[in-house]
Amino acid sequence: MVINESAVKLFGFASPQEAIGKRYKQWGNEGRIIGVIRDFNFRSLQRPISPLSLHMNPEYDYLLSVNMSPANLPATIAAVESKWKALIPSWPFNYYFMDEFFDRKYRAEDRFGKLFLHLAILAILISCLGLPGLASYSTNQRTKEIGIRKVPGASVSNIRPAIANPVKRLRTE
Repeated sequence: MVINESAVKLFGFASPQEAIGKRYKQWGNEGRIIGVIRDFNFRSLQRPISPLSLHMNPEYDYLLSVNMSPANLPATIAAVESKWKALIPSWPFNYYFMDEFFDRKYRAEDRFGKLFLHLAILAILISCLGLPGLASYSTNQRTKEIGIRKVPGASVSNIRPAIANPVKRLRTE
């Protein structure tokens, strides 16, 4: 069995070197730990990395991960298929590319992020549209006050502080 660093901690080993060579019993299988690998995400990227054990069981070996060069892809796939059919003729040969798999898996989250962005922009635009309305409402509320200040000859700069802070303006007069 090969285990990850999180499994090393779970099993109580002080270091990965201490775990190598130890016997194990897991899900009806017995064997020896032959290696420790670094932690990696083998589930969704939103979930924390959890302990992982990898062991060989010929009855359940139906997936093979191959790192291929994109230079001659059809020939490489044909070569892998011929080897697959020679070694495991009872299982059908199906393949997919990991980048397409991850794209399908996280496409919904990408769409949700874009939707959230558009809704945030819409909320900001709506709030900005409310600012002229608020200024107009404030001006309509203070029409008499502005008129009273304009009659004696107040300039626009003298009216603005009264609108911004009428209490302070009244105290200074």
